[in-house]
Amino acid sequence: MSQASSPPRGRSSFAVVALFSLLLLAVTGGAATAPRPGQDLAVIVAPWSERPDALIAISHAGGRMTGAGRWSFIAFAAYDDAQLVSQLYASGAWLVIDAGGLAACQSPSSSSYSGV
Repeated sequence: MSQASSPPRGRSSFAVVALFSLLLLAVTGGAATAPRPGQDLAVIVAPWSERPDALIAISHAGGRMTGAGRWSFIAFAAYDDAQLVSQLYASGAWLVIDAGGLAACQSPSSSSYSGV
């Protein structure tokens, strides 16, 4: 009689633990970076986008830009309106998070954008 070979138990257990860990990390990270009213938002568009794409998303959503990012696909906006986050997603943003964790990603010259 021949027995069908089955995958080693160690590999499948490792895969389940790895997937669970990634899911837990994503949920924890998402909760820590959730936008809070009154705080600035980091608006992230497709990484291959030009600088105007992040700024255009903020403009189309009716937001107020507070700074530019070091990279062309990040811009910062004030969280003045409860509907702004959903409007940013509708305007092409890939990710909208609390800007506090991305302070190092803000362009040194972005202070010139403050109050625009």
